[in-house]
Amino acid sequence: MSIISALLAATSCATSFHSPSSDSELATLAQPGPYRVAEYDMQWFDARRNRAVPVHIYAPIGAATSAVIVFSHGLGNSRMGYRYLGEHWASHGYLSVHPEHLGANAEVTRHGLWRLYRAGFDRRNWQTVPEDIRFVIDQLQNDATLPSELRGHVDRSRIGVSGHSLGAYGALAVGGLRVLFPDGSVLNFRDRRVRAAIPMSMSENFRPSSYRDIAIPMLHLTGTHDSSIFYGTLPRKRRMPFNSTSGSDQYLIVIRGANHSTYSDDERPGNRAAHDVIRASTLLFWKAYLEDDQAALRQLREGGLERYLDGSARFSEK
Repeated sequence: MSIISALLAATSCATSFHSPSSDSELATLAQPGPYRVAEYDMQWFDARRNRAVPVHIYAPIGAATSAVIVFSHGLGNSRMGYRYLGEHWASHGYLSVHPEHLGANAEVTRHGLWRLYRAGFDRRNWQTVPEDIRFVIDQLQNDATLPSELRGHVDRSRIGVSGHSLGAYGALAVGGLRVLFPDGSVLNFRDRRVRAAIPMSMSENFRPSSYRDIAIPMLHLTGTHDSSIFYGTLPRKRRMPFNSTSGSDQYLIVIRGANHSTYSDDERPGNRAAHDVIRASTLLFWKAYLEDDQAALRQLREGGLERYLDGSARFSEK
């Protein structure tokens, strides 16, 4: 378990995850897709903010055009984390772009647990993380900023954003979350180029009213053990974004046994079942809302996903 996992997870004991149904037609969505995956590391720089935004890109080799997923890491992680997701989405034809948020990245962990704990209350991240995501989307509009192999192959009309923990906040922010800062100011970082979002285990505590302006489809992910003894966050708090969003096309998956670090942990035999739930459900959601796949949408709305989960997670929708 990484230093960030040790700080944020409610427990360090091993968890046994229940496997989803292998008989469901959705089981194939947890398996690698037809594309081989290329990786690129880019050093982008936002001159307006005088800020570096390095990114790691997973790209499907040979895809004619690719919808885009921007993935935002959690506090203490980096653009190199969450490989199991970047590779999986790219193998199914998506361009998965992972920015690194300076000031909230792995560098924070090198100064010890106390510095990491304090970084969790650094409200500058509430502005820099969604602004980093917006900058990445800006960069993707211009072929000249991309690796030569990707030029002409990016579908800029189909952009989704996902993230874990602090990154889940970033996904919610660009989806329309009203962000109340300690000085009383309220900012909305909504980016209308983003069609859908997947926040995983939201780390920040906002009032229910903060979610009233969210107007894009979202798949919210959390777990039955998703709490933090250090920040005083109970599992029910992780469900706040879903419970407080009044719009339609909102879905919630609560993975049985999953804690805060389940989403960021490297793949291993013990968490493969939980990661399969994450891989299959997120891919189904992207198909429905980035590809306008009506069959995928029916699986979400008419019980197909719930049957696939088969007790490995609870599913809710509105």
